[in-house]
Amino acid sequence: MEMGEMAEIRDRKLAAVEDEIKRLGDLNKSYEASLNTAKGKKALSNLSNSQIAILFRKLSSCGEAARKPNEYDWMGLYKAFGNHVPVFFADVSKSYGLTEAELRVTLLICIGISNAGLVFVSGKSLQRITNLKIAANKKIFGDSKASSLRGNVIQKLICSM
Repeated sequence: MEMGEMAEIRDRKLAAVEDEIKRLGDLNKSYEASLNTAKGKKALSNLSNSQIAILFRKLSSCGEAARKPNEYDWMGLYKAFGNHVPVFFADVSKSYGLTEAELRVTLLICIGISNAGLVFVSGKSLQRITNLKIAANKKIFGDSKASSLRGNVIQKLICSM
């Protein structure tokens, strides 16, 4: 066998090994993404099952007769988000210039509070809730639809893990 043929064989084998390394790297990225998604879903589930999330859902379902959340309740909600999804909470609460009302609506949406529940918990009108959702969605995602905020924040939350 000549040197040229040996070099050609070596180069083909090297190219095959490089292709396999790239394929395995891509596969690893895919597995990491799947793992992070699973972690995000687990964190969201844990957050949604926390005592403070349960309290807010209860307050949001009792209608006009329910007490309004106090500052301790809100601080508890912020703490729960900070504990369960710290990267998401730090990002959403600090990076986009959300008002307190926009942040609260965004967080409540994450734990499954409906529009009617948002009205009860916040004491604001449905139109004001819609406007807050639009403003938050526009600031965070550049999306001016109120209806897409929940899907957008859940995706962001899951991907933040």
